[in-house]
Amino acid sequence: KLVGDDGRIQSFRWMVNKARVAILYYYLTLLSFAFLTAMDLNIFQPWPLLAQLRQEGIVQFDVGDFWGNFWGRLATWVATLVVIKYYLNVFSQIDISGIRSRWTKWAQVTLSLPTFGLPLILWPIWVNPRDWAFCVVGGTFCVAANNYVLYKLCLEGLHSGQTFFSSEKRVSSDEFLERFRLWAQAAFIYGVCVLLLALLMKWGVAKDEAIDALIITAVNLFQVFRMALVLDAPNVRSGLNRLVFLHRRADRAMDRERVS
Repeated sequence: KLVGDDGRIQSFRWMVNKARVAILYYYLTLLSFAFLTAMDLNIFQPWPLLAQLRQEGIVQFDVGDFWGNFWGRLATWVATLVVIKYYLNVFSQIDISGIRSRWTKWAQVTLSLPTFGLPLILWPIWVNPRDWAFCVVGGTFCVAANNYVLYKLCLEGLHSGQTFFSSEKRVSSDEFLERFRLWAQAAFIYGVCVLLLALLMKWGVAKDEAIDALIITAVNLFQVFRMALVLDAPNVRSGLNRLVFLHRRADRAMDRERVS
């Protein structure tokens, strides 16, 4: 046991299980993308069930229409990669259990969204590849919500720490928190832009799906994935963990003050 703290052990197991589910969804999306693309290229024999579902209107793509299906599935797969790497690299090791804050429950929800919201990402792959932009919008707003809630939680932890520990008045994390707050703003603005693109595509105004999908894929892969989730991930993860730990220390200091 970890210092006899059963709640922390249970929280740790929950974090590990969420990471496993996220990895499972990634490979499921990858295999689905590869398998359906291979069927479009006639490498595999098309499933008769897919043709039947197409006739019934449940599946809204034609097997064999490679270029009609490829761009939406590619953008969806890259978005899945970004969301899962975002969760695994930055947030999968952040334990907020036991923290007394009005933001804790919200943080528990938003930290689970990148994992348990992933089944929705299979919709553009298995049902309608042309809905890929709405899928990207949903994932981006989940990221923005998660960043904002954790920002508020850590800001509260910093203020509590500065109240109880004099050293925190000299070692300020304001600069780190301001940079992390910009993550939430950037994700929200990016989500709004992709939402506008999705609506324009739905209304038939934006007609070049290949170019649109390539632009969003390039932004996700080279800007979001490379800069935010690879290069900045260690600093963000350590900064958030430090402030969460500071919040927990401040809660315990408040308990001791009440007892005394």
